[in-house]
Amino acid sequence: MSAICQARPPASRGNTSSPRHNGKVNSKFNPKKAPTSPPRRNTDFIPDANSELQCPHFAECSGCTLETNLASPPILDQATTFFKEILGCENFKLHAGPAQGWRHRARLAVRSSMPDIFGNNKTLVGLFKAGSHITINIPKCTVHHPALNVVADLIRLCIIMCEIDPYDETSGKGQLRYIQLAIADAPKEIEEKNRQQAQQEEQEIHAVQVVLVWNAFDLENSLGLEDFAETLWLQAATKLALAMTTKTAPPVALHSIHANFQPLKNNAILGPNTVLLHGSSESWTHFKLPAIAPSEPPPSTPATTHVGCSSSSSSPAEEDYDNRETRTVPISFDPTSFMQANPTTMTTALQSMRSWIMPGSNIVDLHAGIGTIGLVLAATTENIASLRAVEINPSAEVSFWKSWSRLKKEEEAFGVLTAGASSLSSSTFPLPEKVEYYVAAAGSDPERWLHGADVAILDPPRKGLEPELLDYLCRSIQEGGGGGGAPSSSVKRLLYLSCGFPAFARDCQRLIESGVWKLVSAEAFLFFPGADHIETLAVFDRAE
Repeated sequence: MSAICQARPPASRGNTSSPRHNGKVNSKFNPKKAPTSPPRRNTDFIPDANSELQCPHFAECSGCTLETNLASPPILDQATTFFKEILGCENFKLHAGPAQGWRHRARLAVRSSMPDIFGNNKTLVGLFKAGSHITINIPKCTVHHPALNVVADLIRLCIIMCEIDPYDETSGKGQLRYIQLAIADAPKEIEEKNRQQAQQEEQEIHAVQVVLVWNAFDLENSLGLEDFAETLWLQAATKLALAMTTKTAPPVALHSIHANFQPLKNNAILGPNTVLLHGSSESWTHFKLPAIAPSEPPPSTPATTHVGCSSSSSSPAEEDYDNRETRTVPISFDPTSFMQANPTTMTTALQSMRSWIMPGSNIVDLHAGIGTIGLVLAATTENIASLRAVEINPSAEVSFWKSWSRLKKEEEAFGVLTAGASSLSSSTFPLPEKVEYYVAAAGSDPERWLHGADVAILDPPRKGLEPELLDYLCRSIQEGGGGGGAPSSSVKRLLYLSCGFPAFARDCQRLIESGVWKLVSAEAFLFFPGADHIETLAVFDRAE
């Protein structure tokens, strides 16, 4: 289910005329005071199994706050009110994917229960109860990818088998504090070992990267860790072989086991040091995007007209779109990388973002992380001239260059460099010739980061854009340029993907009120079904 709110369609990129909105914002709007009445039913959402959480742990678990009407979280009322006031748009809605099995990354606490009447404790691997630090097991969590539940349960059994002490927050004692689980592409050795059997039995093997957060400074001082990891590795291999043979359980493999060391008595989940204990040192995920020419509108664009929110172009038929060739973009990540937990919805967002990228663009990806957005857009958009990534976390750079190196090798393997663009399939475009990565805050030197760029991708944390970056974007002329001077940068378009709506509303108002930018499109994405949360993709063009 998807819908968007637009002031004009992406297909009219050459048209620089302003939308009906005059650039003035209702200054009385306050996202914190917007309607928070019980969530309304989205009339465009067809109720089915995916509209309900259907989780047996909902009553106790703090992980989800909504059980029904997941496609109509209360925050959507605030966003709808906001965009109606500033854009006159009546149809601001969201992209909502499956409600179950969407989470590909999870962090779970490892604790002991209170002693029973016989003085025995149970080992708990799960989340805290709402408003407490009392841990509950969540073996049937419905938002988890099923492979995460399989591995979490196996870890719990191995903890008992190896007599590992769960962490105690009160005393600061215990061995295992948390586990982090992430779906990863299966290593080649697992693929090769099981390909023939999996094809015969039509079973897909899912691989899980495991991080054991140990209550110690380093491996040398981690009593029992290596034996525990060895047991877990062997038990997982046995379980996989049994699943492949009996087909009574989904085939799940361990991609790797890492140890992270967090000895401090605080609420931090991960420590600064991580080592590989078993498996592959290379962790990969991927995004598949259907081939689509940048001049076409995104497939979700509705062919309707609303007051102050027009969209007159037709979109490709859904079945035609789904049957197009796809390009798979590999993305490297490590145990400490920030990753979107919902790759299905992230793919939808990337697909929409790509439709707003003009051929030949110079792209700057601020708040780039490991480069997921910038690399996917660069690899799937026609003739991107350059990509500049800026990220404050220094550990993300290694993953970025691994991904770029693999993309270049794939390009060379398919003869892109020697045969030229005319030989490419419809799903492949040449990679940009110039790629840069800078370890810095996006607000540290906006003039430098935005210099020469046509499109800026903004993907800030929940607090929104850095004041320095926002100030620079809102300047109509260069300092000292005087009236009628040149724009503060060459950027013609902003793609703002927000994960915190109150901060986005503030930034959006500031950008429009500056007179430098006009809002031309906005749509929402339900990245976390079960939570009162949306992520907003807004497109701003430079005002004439």
